[in-house]
Amino acid sequence: MVEIISKECVDRLPISAEPMSSWSSKTDLRAVLEKMFEFGGYSSYGKYLFEEGVKRWEKMGLEFQENANKAVQALEPETRTEPVPDFRSDPTFGKVAKYSIASDAATGRCTVRKCILFTSSRA
Repeated sequence: MVEIISKECVDRLPISAEPMSSWSSKTDLRAVLEKMFEFGGYSSYGKYLFEEGVKRWEKMGLEFQENANKAVQALEPETRTEPVPDFRSDPTFGKVAKYSIASDAATGRCTVRKCILFTSSRA
């Protein structure tokens, strides 16, 4: 039987809820991505997707933070009941980011330009 995603990769699921501020080279997501592309010797592509995904979600986290702060400031003081969460320190936000990055990797959602740049740098 042909595996679409290797058993070793699937066995690393579920991905943990971890704040983005705690992510490192040892983060479970990076291990999943490297295992996903290990066949054929492309685990470094998994590392690349991890790094690009971190950049994309860092930017989105800042946008979420800015928009949430603006929305709270627009409220009347007496209706401000909850503080704005720190998205980079929120484990649930981090888990959503991880699954989004993993989904993009599994479905091949990368821009042609980025794929070409990566491929040409391996030659």
